[in-house]
Amino acid sequence: MRWIPFILLCTACDPVTGNKPSQGTVSADDTGSGSIVFVDQDRDGVTADEDCDDNDYRVYPGAEEVCDGQDNDCNGEVDEGFDPDGDGYFDMSQCEEGLDCDETDPEIPGTESPYDGIDQDCDGQDLTDVDGDGFDGRAGGGNDCDDFDRDVYPSAPEVPRDGVDQDCNGVDLIDGDGDGFDASTHGGDDCDDDDASVHPDALDWYHDGVDSNCDDVDGGLFEARYAPAVVVGDPGEHQLLGHDVVVCDLDDDGLSDLVVTAPYAGDYQGAVGVFYGRSAAEWVGDMRLSQAGTHIMATGSALGFGAACADVNGDGNDDLVIGQGEIQFGPFVSDYAVRVFYGVGGMLAGEMDETDADAVYTFDLGAPGGVGEVQAGTVTAVDLGGDGAAEIIVDHNVGNTDFGPSAIWVIAGADRVGSYDMDEFVLSNIADPQGDTVTRMVAAGDRIAVGQGGYAPSLAGGDPTQSGKVAWIPNTGGEFDSISDAAEFELSMDGPGALGSSISFGDFDADGLDDVVVGAPAAEGGMGAVYMVSDVESIDGGPSTDAMTATDVDAVAAYRIVGAEGGFGVGVAAGGDIDGDGVADVLVAEEDADGIGVVWVVSGSLLVDGDNDVADVSVLGIRGQYSNEQIGQTMLIADLDGDGMDDMIVGSSHHPTPATVGLALSGRVAIFLSSER
Repeated sequence: MRWIPFILLCTACDPVTGNKPSQGTVSADDTGSGSIVFVDQDRDGVTADEDCDDNDYRVYPGAEEVCDGQDNDCNGEVDEGFDPDGDGYFDMSQCEEGLDCDETDPEIPGTESPYDGIDQDCDGQDLTDVDGDGFDGRAGGGNDCDDFDRDVYPSAPEVPRDGVDQDCNGVDLIDGDGDGFDASTHGGDDCDDDDASVHPDALDWYHDGVDSNCDDVDGGLFEARYAPAVVVGDPGEHQLLGHDVVVCDLDDDGLSDLVVTAPYAGDYQGAVGVFYGRSAAEWVGDMRLSQAGTHIMATGSALGFGAACADVNGDGNDDLVIGQGEIQFGPFVSDYAVRVFYGVGGMLAGEMDETDADAVYTFDLGAPGGVGEVQAGTVTAVDLGGDGAAEIIVDHNVGNTDFGPSAIWVIAGADRVGSYDMDEFVLSNIADPQGDTVTRMVAAGDRIAVGQGGYAPSLAGGDPTQSGKVAWIPNTGGEFDSISDAAEFELSMDGPGALGSSISFGDFDADGLDDVVVGAPAAEGGMGAVYMVSDVESIDGGPSTDAMTATDVDAVAAYRIVGAEGGFGVGVAAGGDIDGDGVADVLVAEEDADGIGVVWVVSGSLLVDGDNDVADVSVLGIRGQYSNEQIGQTMLIADLDGDGMDDMIVGSSHHPTPATVGLALSGRVAIFLSSER
């Protein structure tokens, strides 16, 4: 009997997971005359003759069809059932390589239609940013005002005057230079919309060939109220803001600080503000004194008649010297005083009053009771003795008081703390026998320059008209019967002129020596004149004994500038380069110019030796707003914002504002920062 090899097939086993051999043989018949070889390589229970892929156990007849790019059930079709809509794209939710996100719509996937809420291209979202600029179109709930132009979107760079609203703010940009004025070609009044320095409110410099303020002429007057920074008195209040303005580095940071007084601020108590240069970038129009970095608000009366900066106590820091007027009228009672607030090498306290002064020097001028007048003179400070402690110089320009003849007192500087009688420390007592002739006192190196715009030679046997004069007084102690007796030298003039009504120092010839600018607003038949004298200390006049031996200013002046409308020279300021041409310039106030009053910027580079007309040498004119505001009677040139270019400060202490009854002399100080010009 022949034995036949027998293989037991487990027909009940799962064709995919069954445990079975991969190959074997069976006999063709009982006789063993032949055999058949079967192969099931992937062991899925289906032999290779029936399995369409015997290398993959997941593929065999009857297997579940999955979307994997294969014919899993060996029916000759691949991934059948996974494209129900018949668009040729498999269902992406079931197929790894599927591209169809909606098997109910044969148009998907397809070209995307924006803003319809349908994701046609199956990228996971509807198309709401057609131009691909990162901003959805407004039709799709976004804020892109033109979703078909990738250069148009919120905050896009605006192309001026092209009729396109690139930044989606609702309008085309017709102020191309950003100066606040629309182009004249598009309904505005900016005659050059590509230059931010040209617009109707611009400073229009004369002689530069540019119509900066769009009035069709080169040069024009600019109103001070439109200055980039303005300190104003409270509307309707009689404050006299800008009565005095001085500049120094009180906080010792290397930047100039601006001191502004308002002697009638509040209910006639008076106030002082220190605007620190470190904050110049924050200065704006319509500032109040209370916004200053240091605000000194008096509790008494009339603080702010006179101001100066100097190192009075000799510690190396600038100190603040403030005059306080004398009045005896109802509730307003105060003796004349000079209050010194010592510098601390940084900013002073933010809020102070007059009692915070470190040293106080008082004197009873004898102002009559019941008279609503404040008696106060001029105050300055300079180190006359060279010991590091500046002397305080006070002009008792006393008017209606019991003081007697007017006089200049030189008070010794020292590190004092407390209250003192002013006359206890007087080094020099210089009489002004004509009475109240002093119009200006200015520190001049180790001297003081005293302008006597009210001086008339008649009492010295000469012309009875007020010709005026200027005296240079050195460190000379003692009693003097007149300013001329104390003077080292003097400048005078013939005929009416009020010479010395204004004085300022600078170096306009750039030789390192002090030059002086002196105003004579009554000269030239009332038109006024300004004299510029070079190297004033080199004048060989010698100590004078009376006004008649003084040096004639016409004989020594390098330049004389004559006004055109009246009162030219009522105020002057020198010491800086305003127009940026490298040559020192001068500010000159002309009281009657334009019927209002104008401050002229006289360019040093336009001056010629001898006589000059103001129209020929001025490069800028700044006008007041009202005829009585006294524009330019306080002026300064200094670099307040620290940009290396000089700035202009123009005061108008009588600038009026409407009050309950009539007008109140509120006052104003206009600040023209070079960074804003």
